Amino acid sequence: MNLWVWLTDSFIALQEAMFALAAPVLFSLGMGNLLEDAYAASAWLLAGVLQILVILLIFGPFSFCSALCSTMHSGSCAWLV
Repeated sequence: MNLWVWLTDSFIALQEAMFALAAPVLFSLGMGNLLEDAYAASAWLLAGVLQILVILLIFGPFSFCSALCSTMHSGSCAWLV
């Protein structure tokens, strides 16, 4: 199994788990007609959470290194570029 298949299978499993939590709530509130929209919304919510995680885990350390470098080397951070 390659990485792409694993990533998509994991995303689908997480989406279905989120939808499984939302479906009973929708039924109890009398909004069962919105189940199809809730399934699509769970995918968008999961995509947004993943984007925030990428920003924090990948771009966050670069921001920290840039701030650290500018305080240590008087703003000359040519090695970051």
